[in-house]
Amino acid sequence: MSLSWQRVKSLNVLRNWPILPKDSVYNLRREFSLLSVSLPVSCLPNVGCHQIPTRSFYKHKVEVDKRIQWTRPVKVPSIRPVKSGDLSGLPEVNFDKPPSLYEESKEYQTASDYVKRVVSLKFQKTSERKQALFDAMIQRVKRHKLDTKSVECKIAKWTAIIRNMQVHNANFPYDRSSRADLQELIDLRKKRMKLLRSLDYKKFEWLLEQLDLLYKPPPTTHERVERKKSMRWLADEYCENVVKKKLDEYKEQLNSQKRGFLERKLSTMKSIVEEEKSLGVEPSFTTEEIIEVEEILKKIIKEEDEKAGSLSVEKEVY
Repeated sequence: MSLSWQRVKSLNVLRNWPILPKDSVYNLRREFSLLSVSLPVSCLPNVGCHQIPTRSFYKHKVEVDKRIQWTRPVKVPSIRPVKSGDLSGLPEVNFDKPPSLYEESKEYQTASDYVKRVVSLKFQKTSERKQALFDAMIQRVKRHKLDTKSVECKIAKWTAIIRNMQVHNANFPYDRSSRADLQELIDLRKKRMKLLRSLDYKKFEWLLEQLDLLYKPPPTTHERVERKKSMRWLADEYCENVVKKKLDEYKEQLNSQKRGFLERKLSTMKSIVEEEKSLGVEPSFTTEEIIEVEEILKKIIKEEDEKAGSLSVEKEVY
Protein backbone atom coordinates (compact mmCIF):
# COMPACT_ATOMS: atom_id res chain seq x y z
CA MET A 1 0.00 0.00 0.00
CA SER A 2 1.47 3.31 -1.03
CA LEU A 3 1.71 6.14 1.44
CA SER A 4 0.79 9.37 -0.32
CA TRP A 5 1.50 12.92 0.77
CA GLN A 6 -2.17 13.66 1.43
CA ARG A 7 -2.51 10.49 3.50
CA VAL A 8 0.51 11.40 5.65
CA LYS A 9 -0.92 14.86 6.27
CA SER A 10 -4.35 13.46 7.17
CA LEU A 11 -2.87 10.95 9.65
CA ASN A 12 -0.91 13.79 11.22
CA VAL A 13 2.18 11.56 11.28
CA LEU A 14 4.57 14.42 10.70
CA ARG A 15 3.01 16.69 13.29
CA ASN A 16 6.23 17.24 15.21
CA TRP A 17 8.45 17.02 12.16
CA PRO A 18 9.45 20.10 10.21
CA ILE A 19 7.20 20.66 7.19
CA LEU A 20 9.06 19.49 4.12
CA PRO A 21 8.38 20.61 0.58
CA LYS A 22 6.72 18.21 -1.81
CA ASP A 23 9.88 17.58 -3.84
CA SER A 24 11.88 16.51 -0.79
CA VAL A 25 9.15 14.01 0.15
CA TYR A 26 9.33 12.49 -3.32
CA ASN A 27 13.09 12.21 -2.95
CA LEU A 28 12.64 10.39 0.37
CA ARG A 29 10.17 8.05 -1.30
CA ARG A 30 12.62 7.26 -4.03
CA GLU A 31 15.57 6.70 -1.66
CA PHE A 32 13.83 4.64 1.03
CA SER A 33 11.11 3.03 -1.16
CA LEU A 34 8.22 4.40 0.87
CA LEU A 35 5.81 3.46 -1.92
CA SER A 36 6.36 -0.28 -1.40
CA VAL A 37 7.34 -0.52 2.31
CA SER A 38 4.75 0.06 5.00
CA LEU A 39 6.02 1.75 8.14
CA PRO A 40 5.31 -0.01 11.48
CA VAL A 41 3.34 1.87 14.09
CA SER A 42 6.29 1.95 16.49
CA CYS A 43 8.33 3.86 13.92
CA LEU A 44 5.73 6.56 13.44
CA PRO A 45 5.89 9.22 16.16
CA ASN A 46 2.70 10.57 17.75
CA VAL A 47 0.25 8.43 15.79
CA GLY A 48 -2.20 8.68 18.64
CA CYS A 49 -1.29 5.48 20.55
CA HIS A 50 0.15 5.41 24.07
CA GLN A 51 3.95 5.31 24.12
CA ILE A 52 5.56 3.18 26.89
CA PRO A 53 8.57 4.95 28.45
CA THR A 54 11.79 2.97 28.18
CA ARG A 55 14.84 2.98 30.40
CA SER A 56 18.37 2.44 29.22
CA PHE A 57 20.92 0.48 31.29
CA TYR A 58 24.69 0.26 31.13
CA LYS A 59 25.74 -2.79 29.18
CA HIS A 60 29.28 -2.91 30.51
CA LYS A 61 30.34 -4.49 33.79
CA VAL A 62 31.79 -2.21 36.43
CA GLU A 63 34.56 -3.85 38.44
CA VAL A 64 34.47 -2.96 42.12
CA ASP A 65 37.22 -3.78 44.59
CA LYS A 66 35.33 -5.68 47.29
CA ARG A 67 36.97 -6.27 50.62
CA ILE A 68 34.68 -9.20 51.43
CA GLN A 69 34.08 -11.71 48.66
CA TRP A 70 32.02 -14.88 48.83
CA THR A 71 31.76 -17.62 46.24
CA ARG A 72 29.40 -20.54 46.55
CA PRO A 73 31.38 -23.69 47.45
CA VAL A 74 31.45 -26.45 44.89
CA LYS A 75 29.27 -29.38 45.90
CA VAL A 76 31.32 -32.56 46.24
CA PRO A 77 29.37 -35.80 45.62
CA SER A 78 29.22 -38.11 48.63
CA ILE A 79 30.56 -41.03 46.58
CA ARG A 80 33.94 -39.36 46.03
CA PRO A 81 36.86 -40.64 48.17
CA VAL A 82 37.27 -37.16 49.67
CA LYS A 83 33.74 -37.37 51.12
CA SER A 84 33.54 -41.10 51.85
CA GLY A 85 36.79 -41.13 53.85
CA ASP A 86 38.88 -43.50 51.68
CA LEU A 87 42.41 -42.16 51.92
CA SER A 88 43.99 -44.72 49.58
CA GLY A 89 43.00 -47.06 46.79
CA LEU A 90 42.98 -50.83 46.40
CA PRO A 91 45.98 -52.82 47.67
CA GLU A 92 48.75 -53.75 45.27
CA VAL A 93 48.64 -57.41 44.19
CA ASN A 94 51.25 -59.26 42.15
CA PHE A 95 49.30 -60.66 39.19
CA ASP A 96 52.19 -63.01 38.29
CA LYS A 97 51.12 -65.21 41.20
CA PRO A 98 48.44 -67.91 40.80
CA PRO A 99 44.96 -67.76 42.35
CA SER A 100 44.65 -68.79 45.97
CA LEU A 101 43.22 -72.22 45.01
CA TYR A 102 46.39 -73.18 43.09
CA GLU A 103 49.00 -72.03 45.60
CA GLU A 104 48.95 -75.23 47.69
CA SER A 105 48.49 -77.59 44.75
CA LYS A 106 51.26 -80.17 44.21
CA GLU A 107 50.72 -80.15 40.44
CA TYR A 108 51.32 -76.41 40.40
CA GLN A 109 54.53 -76.79 42.38
CA THR A 110 55.90 -79.30 39.86
CA ALA A 111 54.58 -77.52 36.75
CA SER A 112 56.80 -75.72 34.26
CA ASP A 113 57.28 -71.97 34.13
CA TYR A 114 55.12 -71.76 31.02
CA VAL A 115 52.19 -73.44 32.79
CA LYS A 116 52.65 -71.23 35.86
CA ARG A 117 52.57 -68.15 33.66
CA VAL A 118 49.37 -69.24 31.91
CA VAL A 119 47.68 -70.08 35.23
CA SER A 120 48.72 -66.75 36.84
CA LEU A 121 46.23 -63.99 37.64
CA LYS A 122 47.48 -62.00 34.69
CA PHE A 123 45.67 -64.37 32.30
CA GLN A 124 42.61 -65.01 34.46
CA LYS A 125 39.20 -63.38 34.22
CA THR A 126 38.60 -59.91 35.61
CA SER A 127 36.47 -61.38 38.38
CA GLU A 128 39.42 -63.52 39.54
CA ARG A 129 41.75 -60.52 39.69
CA LYS A 130 39.08 -58.52 41.48
CA GLN A 131 38.62 -61.30 44.03
CA ALA A 132 42.38 -61.35 44.63
CA LEU A 133 42.25 -57.62 45.44
CA PHE A 134 39.35 -58.16 47.83
CA ASP A 135 41.17 -61.05 49.55
CA ALA A 136 44.27 -58.90 49.99
CA MET A 137 42.15 -56.24 51.71
CA ILE A 138 40.42 -58.79 53.98
CA GLN A 139 43.77 -60.39 54.85
CA ARG A 140 44.76 -57.24 56.76
CA VAL A 141 42.05 -57.58 59.42
CA LYS A 142 41.39 -61.34 59.61
CA ARG A 143 41.16 -62.82 63.11
CA HIS A 144 42.16 -66.29 61.89
CA LYS A 145 42.55 -68.21 58.65
CA LEU A 146 38.86 -69.13 58.26
CA ASP A 147 37.45 -65.79 59.40
CA THR A 148 34.97 -64.36 56.89
CA LYS A 149 31.96 -63.35 59.02
CA SER A 150 33.45 -60.97 61.60
CA VAL A 151 32.64 -57.26 61.57
CA GLU A 152 36.20 -56.38 60.57
CA CYS A 153 36.14 -58.72 57.54
CA LYS A 154 32.76 -57.40 56.41
CA ILE A 155 33.91 -53.79 56.64
CA ALA A 156 37.16 -54.65 54.82
CA LYS A 157 35.21 -56.38 52.03
CA TRP A 158 32.82 -53.43 51.69
CA THR A 159 35.79 -51.06 51.60
CA ALA A 160 37.39 -53.02 48.75
CA ILE A 161 34.12 -53.04 46.78
CA ILE A 162 33.62 -49.31 47.42
CA ARG A 163 37.08 -48.41 46.16
CA ASN A 164 36.66 -50.59 43.08
CA MET A 165 33.28 -48.98 42.31
CA GLN A 166 34.77 -45.51 42.82
CA VAL A 167 37.31 -46.25 40.09
CA HIS A 168 34.48 -47.47 37.83
CA ASN A 169 32.39 -44.38 38.58
CA ALA A 170 35.33 -42.10 37.77
CA ASN A 171 35.66 -43.76 34.34
CA PHE A 172 31.90 -43.96 33.69
CA PRO A 173 30.26 -41.05 35.55
CA TYR A 174 26.85 -41.55 33.86
CA ASP A 175 26.31 -45.09 35.16
CA ARG A 176 23.39 -44.34 37.48
CA SER A 177 22.81 -47.85 38.80
CA SER A 178 26.42 -48.27 39.97
CA ARG A 179 26.33 -44.81 41.52
CA ALA A 180 23.21 -45.72 43.51
CA ASP A 181 24.72 -49.05 44.64
CA LEU A 182 27.91 -47.27 45.68
CA GLN A 183 25.97 -44.76 47.77
CA GLU A 184 24.03 -47.55 49.53
CA LEU A 185 27.24 -49.43 50.31
CA ILE A 186 28.93 -46.31 51.72
CA ASP A 187 25.92 -45.67 53.97
CA LEU A 188 25.93 -49.29 55.18
CA ARG A 189 29.65 -49.16 56.01
CA LYS A 190 29.21 -45.85 57.83
CA LYS A 191 26.36 -47.33 59.88
CA ARG A 192 28.44 -50.35 60.95
CA MET A 193 31.45 -48.16 61.70
CA LYS A 194 29.31 -45.97 63.93
CA LEU A 195 28.05 -49.03 65.82
CA LEU A 196 31.58 -50.45 66.20
CA ARG A 197 32.79 -47.07 67.47
CA SER A 198 30.22 -47.10 70.27
CA LEU A 199 30.91 -50.75 71.24
CA ASP A 200 34.70 -51.14 70.91
CA TYR A 201 36.62 -47.94 70.30
CA LYS A 202 40.08 -49.57 70.33
CA LYS A 203 39.09 -52.01 67.59
CA PHE A 204 37.50 -49.13 65.69
CA GLU A 205 40.74 -47.12 65.76
CA TRP A 206 42.78 -50.20 64.78
CA LEU A 207 40.45 -50.87 61.85
CA LEU A 208 40.77 -47.29 60.60
CA GLU A 209 44.55 -47.60 60.70
CA GLN A 210 44.62 -50.95 58.88
CA LEU A 211 42.19 -49.98 56.12
CA ASP A 212 43.46 -46.38 55.80
CA LEU A 213 40.04 -44.86 56.44
CA LEU A 214 38.87 -41.55 57.84
CA TYR A 215 35.62 -41.69 59.80
CA LYS A 216 33.43 -38.60 59.53
CA PRO A 217 30.57 -38.62 62.06
CA PRO A 218 27.27 -37.08 60.99
CA PRO A 219 26.92 -33.39 61.91
CA THR A 220 24.85 -32.51 64.96
CA THR A 221 23.20 -29.60 63.14
CA HIS A 222 22.55 -28.94 59.47
CA GLU A 223 23.59 -25.53 58.20
CA ARG A 224 22.32 -24.42 54.82
CA VAL A 225 24.76 -22.71 52.48
CA GLU A 226 23.33 -19.20 52.20
CA ARG A 227 24.95 -16.08 50.84
CA LYS A 228 23.54 -13.68 53.44
CA LYS A 229 24.56 -15.83 56.40
CA SER A 230 28.02 -16.46 54.96
CA MET A 231 28.51 -12.76 54.26
CA ARG A 232 27.68 -12.00 57.90
CA TRP A 233 30.25 -14.52 59.09
CA LEU A 234 32.85 -13.14 56.71
CA ALA A 235 32.05 -9.57 57.78
CA ASP A 236 32.46 -10.50 61.47
CA GLU A 237 35.74 -12.24 60.70
CA TYR A 238 36.96 -9.25 58.68
CA CYS A 239 36.08 -6.84 61.51
CA GLU A 240 37.87 -9.04 64.05
CA ASN A 241 40.97 -9.14 61.85
CA VAL A 242 40.91 -5.35 61.45
CA VAL A 243 40.62 -4.84 65.22
CA LYS A 244 43.38 -7.37 65.88
CA LYS A 245 45.65 -5.77 63.29
CA LYS A 246 45.19 -2.29 64.76
CA LEU A 247 45.76 -3.55 68.30
CA ASP A 248 48.94 -5.35 67.22
CA GLU A 249 50.19 -2.20 65.50
CA TYR A 250 49.41 -0.12 68.58
CA LYS A 251 51.11 -2.67 70.84
CA GLU A 252 54.19 -2.66 68.62
CA GLN A 253 54.23 1.13 68.71
CA LEU A 254 54.10 1.11 72.52
CA ASN A 255 56.83 -1.54 72.72
CA SER A 256 59.06 0.60 70.51
CA GLN A 257 58.62 3.51 72.96
CA LYS A 258 59.31 1.38 76.03
CA ARG A 259 63.09 1.85 76.04
CA GLY A 260 62.98 5.66 75.88
CA PHE A 261 60.24 5.77 78.52
CA LEU A 262 62.23 3.61 80.96
CA GLU A 263 65.39 5.66 80.38
CA ARG A 264 63.50 8.88 81.18
CA LYS A 265 61.83 7.22 84.15
CA LEU A 266 65.14 6.00 85.56
CA SER A 267 66.84 9.38 85.19
CA THR A 268 63.81 11.15 86.75
CA MET A 269 63.74 8.75 89.69
CA LYS A 270 67.44 9.20 90.36
CA SER A 271 67.22 13.00 90.15
CA ILE A 272 64.22 13.05 92.53
CA VAL A 273 66.03 10.82 95.04
CA GLU A 274 69.18 13.00 94.92
CA GLU A 275 67.17 16.19 95.36
CA GLU A 276 65.22 14.74 98.31
CA LYS A 277 68.45 13.58 99.96
CA SER A 278 69.96 17.03 99.58
CA LEU A 279 66.89 18.53 101.26
CA GLY A 280 66.97 15.96 104.04
CA VAL A 281 63.63 14.41 103.08
CA GLU A 282 62.93 10.69 103.02
CA PRO A 283 63.30 9.46 99.39
CA SER A 284 60.09 8.65 97.53
CA PHE A 285 61.71 5.69 95.72
CA THR A 286 63.62 2.84 97.32
CA THR A 287 66.82 1.34 95.97
CA GLU A 288 64.99 -1.91 95.08
CA GLU A 289 62.55 -0.05 92.84
CA ILE A 290 65.39 1.70 90.99
CA ILE A 291 67.25 -1.63 90.55
CA GLU A 292 64.06 -3.25 89.22
CA VAL A 293 63.66 -0.54 86.57
CA GLU A 294 67.33 -0.93 85.59
CA GLU A 295 66.92 -4.70 85.14
CA ILE A 296 63.85 -4.23 82.95
CA LEU A 297 65.74 -1.67 80.85
CA LYS A 298 68.73 -4.03 80.44
CA LYS A 299 66.40 -6.84 79.37
CA ILE A 300 64.74 -4.65 76.73
CA ILE A 301 68.11 -3.46 75.40
CA LYS A 302 69.30 -7.08 75.15
CA GLU A 303 66.16 -8.15 73.25
CA GLU A 304 66.53 -5.26 70.79
CA ASP A 305 70.19 -6.12 70.17
CA GLU A 306 69.34 -9.79 69.52
CA LYS A 307 66.56 -8.80 67.14
CA ALA A 308 68.85 -6.43 65.24
CA GLY A 309 71.52 -9.16 65.02
CA SER A 310 69.06 -11.72 63.60
CA LEU A 311 67.87 -9.20 60.98
CA SER A 312 71.45 -8.48 59.90
CA VAL A 313 72.15 -12.22 59.55
CA GLU A 314 69.06 -12.67 57.36
CA LYS A 315 70.15 -9.79 55.12
CA GLU A 316 73.60 -11.36 54.69
CA VAL A 317 72.08 -14.73 53.77
CA TYR A 318 69.77 -13.28 51.14
